Amino acid sequence: MAAATQLDFSALLESFLLTRYVKILQDESRSSEERLEWQMALESFVLVHGKQMLTQISRLLAATDISADTFAAISWYSSFASSLEAEWLDEVDNDLLERAWRGYNNHTYRRCALELMVKKEWISDRTGNNARESRVVRLFQELQNNRPIGEGILPEAKELVELLLRRANLTDPNTLRAGGSLGNYCLQIARFCLDYTSTSISEENITMVLALCPEFDETHRVAVAEILRLTRIAPR
Repeated sequence: MAAATQLDFSALLESFLLTRYVKILQDESRSSEERLEWQMALESFVLVHGKQMLTQISRLLAATDISADTFAAISWYSSFASSLEAEWLDEVDNDLLERAWRGYNNHTYRRCALELMVKKEWISDRTGNNARESRVVRLFQELQNNRPIGEGILPEAKELVELLLRRANLTDPNTLRAGGSLGNYCLQIARFCLDYTSTSISEENITMVLALCPEFDETHRVAVAEILRLTRIAPR
């Protein structure tokens, strides 16, 4: 019996992604309809060949410079990967997403990248016990540049927390209270962004969190405050 043929995913990727998708996606002389057609073809290609293809795309994009020329490809990567089943997210490169967050001053992209980073962490541990060690907390600390929270939150750090809270606002308050949801995990990360060292968060910081998301209705505000009070540093 002949041995099964081993697909060369790198070769497939270069022939399809590099020569077809990336160039066409960046080519503004082509119509949006044509570029969308190629995008859909790439997505179908990845789904047919399995998550190994997402791994190859991650590696390819991780090796590229973060620039205006690569924005469309990385933006697509974030949106597409977010739509996939949990087992695919092991192939997502959070280093790439974090690097792109720093490189692109685009709110829509940053939201998509942040949600994908958080979703990958959440899927690996839905208890939320590791929220304090989230790379998003570390990113916030770097963006805040060691400035005390009491002196105000710097713009990029504020944007990050606001995005976390808006994601939590999409979750029903009772689901938030039940724990284990992506929205609940976003709240836990936000809590440790604003207060990393204290065993429990202060009422002053709870008020600050609520003020950062005016979209919260009263039911959400009550649920969010409860969750923040209950989110404590896990014992080692």
